[in-house]
Amino acid sequence: MSFSARRSAESPHSKARLKSPKRTPPPVSESSRGELEAAHNACHAAKVELHAATTTIEMLQKRARTVETEHTKEIDELRTALQHSSADAQTRLENANGRLTETEESYRAELKRVVVEKKGLEVEAAKVPGLEARVQELNQSLVDAATRVRQMEAQFSKAELSSEHAIDEVKNKYSARIEELSTALRDARIEMDDVRATQTSGSARLEAEQSERQRIEKKYFEARETIDEMQAVIDEIPRRISDARDESISMAQHTITELRETQARLEADKQAIELEYNRLRRQTEVHPANPVVLDQLRAQLDECEKSLSAARAEADKNRTELQRSRNDQGSLVLELQKKLQEAVERVDKMAGEKAKMEDTVQRANETAERSASRAKDASAALEALKVEYAQHKASTKTMETEVIQLRGRA
Repeated sequence: MSFSARRSAESPHSKARLKSPKRTPPPVSESSRGELEAAHNACHAAKVELHAATTTIEMLQKRARTVETEHTKEIDELRTALQHSSADAQTRLENANGRLTETEESYRAELKRVVVEKKGLEVEAAKVPGLEARVQELNQSLVDAATRVRQMEAQFSKAELSSEHAIDEVKNKYSARIEELSTALRDARIEMDDVRATQTSGSARLEAEQSERQRIEKKYFEARETIDEMQAVIDEIPRRISDARDESISMAQHTITELRETQARLEADKQAIELEYNRLRRQTEVHPANPVVLDQLRAQLDECEKSLSAARAEADKNRTELQRSRNDQGSLVLELQKKLQEAVERVDKMAGEKAKMEDTVQRANETAERSASRAKDASAALEALKVEYAQHKASTKTMETEVIQLRGRA
């Protein structure tokens, strides 16, 4: 009964129950749950089978790569051998046919000659007695010649059938093998195209990984050189600071010594001039002197005052220069300390980058090791295929021997 018929057969009460929103769905039965679990298990088994089939396909793709290379040459060689064997058999068959034709023509000519001679002898036998035995002999020779012609024709037919049968057998054998190998080669080429597509993407990914590894290694070595240079600069900074401090201290001490000597000399000159001025003033007060001499002394005193002021100004200037030199030295020390701190921070940063690079290089090495392992497995598979190819080549050699034997029999 269809769904529409069932709905038409239902009562209004059953329809009302179906339309009722308060109706709860029926519980799932144990059989439905079992079917669901069975379907789930079947799906899981199908996934496992799919994975196994994928693995088998990958293995077949690896073998197809070798089959395409190995069996193409074998197929060409078999085709060439078949063509040569067919051509040789055909040539030998034509040669045998020609020889048989020549023999048949010679026997037919001999038969005609014997018939003519027989007729002539029969005519002569009627005239000359004793020729009857010669006629019978010629008749027997004629019968023998005809028998030999039939035997040659039978042998030729038998040889022709045998040669054609052997050639057909070889053709069928080689044709079946060539068809089998052609089918395998065609399937291998189809699988090989898929493998090449996968290999192309894998090669591109491997080249990208190698390029990235080379870039990281280059960056690592550049960072290593920069770290070494910065380390050399860092090692040089304390020495440069010490040299600058020693040089500044030496210059300051030398300047202070010169200022002290100049100040002491000027103080001594001042005291000497003051003493001379006081002495002259006392003398002038007791004994008035020449005003000109007094003016000269005053001029000398003014000169001494100017010299003393200049010396004091020079001392202040030197003191200012010394203070500025000390400030510059402190600024230089602070700047060098700041550069040292920046260099240390850069070295720490580069050390972190170096650790990251080393980790990346380690991952690249692991990837290269996995690639080498895969290459080793592929090499082992290739060796196995080479063994299989050697066995197949031996069987091909056996087939060639059989062909040579068939040619000999033909």
